[in-house]
Amino acid sequence: MCAFRVAQEALQNAVKHGAARRISMRLDGTTDLSLCIEDDGRGFEVDGTRGGLGLISMRERVEGLGGIFTVDSGKDAGTRIHVHVPLVTSRPSVSVN
Repeated sequence: MCAFRVAQEALQNAVKHGAARRISMRLDGTTDLSLCIEDDGRGFEVDGTRGGLGLISMRERVEGLGGIFTVDSGKDAGTRIHVHVPLVTSRPSVSVN
């Protein structure tokens, strides 16, 4: 659900704020969850700003799962959002006395 919501927000931002004409999205869950969304829109200056509520909510969703959320963007350089969330591969053993 986290990846879906992040993708949904990123796609909406790319169209609404970035005026993107091309958007690509890659999702891989082979080992950990990796989501990358790139667009050719207007971009924005990332340095010194946490961004709007959409970026904040995406970051909080990902970090709430122990993941890493990064944004690379620049004026007239498009935007790249990358999400990495570790997946649990096994459940811890529970001993019952």
